[in-house]
Parts: sequence; structure tokens; C-alpha cells
Amino acid sequence: MAREAGDTHRIGVALAALGYAAVLQDDNERATALCEETLAFACEHEDAGEEVVAETLVNLGLAALGQGQHERAISSFDEALAMSQRAGRKASLINTLEGMTSLASAMGEDLRAARLWGAAEAARESTGIALPPGEWALHEPRLNASRSQPGEGEWGEELAEGRTMSLEVAARYAVSRDRVDTPATALQQEPSAGEPALDLSGREREVMVLVARGLTNRQISAHLGISERTAGNHVGRILKKLGLRSRAQIATWATEHQLPTTHDSV
Repeated sequence: MAREAGDTHRIGVALAALGYAAVLQDDNERATALCEETLAFACEHEDAGEEVVAETLVNLGLAALGQGQHERAISSFDEALAMSQRAGRKASLINTLEGMTSLASAMGEDLRAARLWGAAEAARESTGIALPPGEWALHEPRLNASRSQPGEGEWGEELAEGRTMSLEVAARYAVSRDRVDTPATALQQEPSAGEPALDLSGREREVMVLVARGLTNRQISAHLGISERTAGNHVGRILKKLGLRSRAQIATWATEHQLPTTHDSV
């Protein structure tokens, strides 16, 4: 009906909802295809809605996780986290933290999972945004497995530590790749000007490396399996986030911050 009416926003919402339903049904291959279709549609139609993109990236990360594709899940969750922060969308941010909890559990990072879940749990309580039963059923098996590894006491301590985090601090912790050796209070400090921008998603870091290697948007799209327009959008966001004006400056920035830019690094 949305297609018949030419309502691009509702088309995007409907596609995203279908991808979400496939994730909840554990049909991860179909979920991946639907999420990729949604992202491609959103790239072609700006009025499809940024919230659609953020939630779709979360679903794409969950689908990748369900297929054991951890690196792809990391990239999707990182991008969803950065987009949710920029847009101030707390619901999407919480969903991303929960997805990253399941990912940490799957990767054997049990105490990190406890801290992330504690942060998401506290955020839901403070915002009044309830966890849908279907999503709880999705995360529960991994949480239970993670909780049983270090012991209830230690897991509970990290859960409590996570509950002290604000959403901003939790997001910083989520992308820092720290385990449990950094107290939540230490994460309150802003990263120094000399550090690589934590706001860059995993996918944007990949694109930055390829730009530094001299690849065009078309070559980047072929390398990463994304559309040429999506590659261009990533480059534009990198320029904006880092306050740069050209691809040459991106390459210089990557070199100065010691990002891997050789041909065997990606």
C-alpha cells in the first residue's frame, strides 16, 4: 500500500519492520537480506527516516551475530551506536547496547556483557522504555550462558557497575572495547584531541582505511559489498566528524593516527 501511494517513509518503516520480524523468528539470512534492502532504500530516499537506518543497523548486527559473523556484527552495532547518539535517539541506543551485550556474550566476554546489560537495564528503567518480550527471548539464552561463567557474585558486581553508567558513558564504554579493567568513573572524561574519534563507526573506520589507500567510492563499494552511494555517504560523514575537507586530508589523518593503511590491512 505504501508503494502504491509512493510514501517512501512508510516503505522504509515497513521494510525495517519485516527485517525486525525475521530477526525475532531467527531467520537470519532473510533478516540480512531485508536489512540490506532497507539500508539501500534509505540511501536512495533521504525521507525514509534516520530512525529506520539506526534500527535496521541494530537488526543487521543481530542477524550477523546469529550467523556467527562477529566482525560484521561489531561494524553494524558501532554504526548504529554512533547514529543513535548523533540523533539523540535513546530507544535505538538502548537497543544497540543490548545487541552489543549479546555479542560480548557470544565472544566469551562475560563480564563486559554484564556491564553493558546493566547499563541498558538502568536506561530502560530511567526512560520508561520497556523491553519487548520478543527481544528479551532473543537475548535471554546468551545472558544466561554468560552469567553462568564467572559466577553470580562477580557477574552481579559488573552488572551493578554498568547500572551506574549514563547512556553517554555506556556508549563510550561500548566502543572502547575495554573489558572490565576501566571503572565507569574513568569513562566520564572526554577523549583527548590527539585520540582517534570514538564517534567513527566500525564501517567508517574501514572506509577511512580504504580512502587512505587511494580507492575511489566505486572501488570501496566493490570491496565492502555496499552501494557506491553508501560509500560516498560514509566518506561525507568521516569528513564532517573529523572537520576535514578532502580525501587527501583523510589519508593524512589516518597516517598521523597510525591507522593501518597498507594493502594487507583490511
